[in-house]
Amino acid sequence: MKKALYLAIFQLVLSAVSAYLLSKMSFVGRLGINLFHKEYKILKSPVETFFLVFAIEILAIIILQTVYTLFNKKITNLTAVLMLLIGIAGLGFTVYDFTYEFSHKLLKTKFHIGFYLIWIGIIITSIYYLILPKRNSIKIIQDEIIEQN
Repeated sequence: MKKALYLAIFQLVLSAVSAYLLSKMSFVGRLGINLFHKEYKILKSPVETFFLVFAIEILAIIILQTVYTLFNKKITNLTAVLMLLIGIAGLGFTVYDFTYEFSHKLLKTKFHIGFYLIWIGIIITSIYYLILPKRNSIKIIQDEIIEQN
């Protein structure tokens, strides 16, 4: 659990950097949000964006920590691989979208990097739980004894 706290602190910093970069969109991007895409107004505020991004990253940690705590290493690895694939696919789609969608090209590189960091955070969390050693065997034996009684 202590290591998950370090991961959460890392995600806190990553989310802050991501939120800052997302708020540095181009003038054309701000204009587009104000006039046409009002549902993306949250991206103009670094504080609101930070809380949204951090909530997403913490949700990934909570899901994987819960699976790690409740299930064996095989199920944890399966869940982590699934989230890793989602993160890689999301990153790939985001790169493709920012490369080929004209309106997204206008948002500046800082904005793009901010979105990439969100997916990279999910990928890092998934890799962390993939390389995390299985739970202490003494704890597993104690759990089995409790279940038998």
